[in-house]
Amino acid sequence: LSYYEGYGMVVEEAKILNKNIIITDTAAKEGVQGYDKAIIDYFGKDMQNVVYNSLSVMYDGYQPIGTCMVVKHNDNWLLHCPTMRWPEKIIDPRVIFDCTVACLKAAYKLDLPAVVVPAFGGLTGGIKPEEVALYMRQGFDFF
Repeated sequence: LSYYEGYGMVVEEAKILNKNIIITDTAAKEGVQGYDKAIIDYFGKDMQNVVYNSLSVMYDGYQPIGTCMVVKHNDNWLLHCPTMRWPEKIIDPRVIFDCTVACLKAAYKLDLPAVVVPAFGGLTGGIKPEEVALYMRQGFDFF
């Protein structure tokens, strides 16, 4: 476990079957913060560049909110599930349900044995932890 200073969160590295599996929620180029910053700090700017290039190729630069893009870089998998267009407060927390379902479906299709999931919308999005937990649980149950 490595603690990312200043954000009150823990970033876990899941090494299962020699694969590092991480899920994140947004890829803002400006003011990268929270979980995204912790991932960049841990895996390096290279991972950020791979995500940006993948967004450009797969989505012409704009990935719809609530979808999941799969990125592989070296031995690391990243399931990119945006909860917002840019860093802002989330108005409709139902996007948390959508992101949860999308990332679980992507992990299932890849036959990944485990994933690390952040509290979607819980930092920059400003959603209360109880509400994040409720929508993520509903997404898990739906899946």
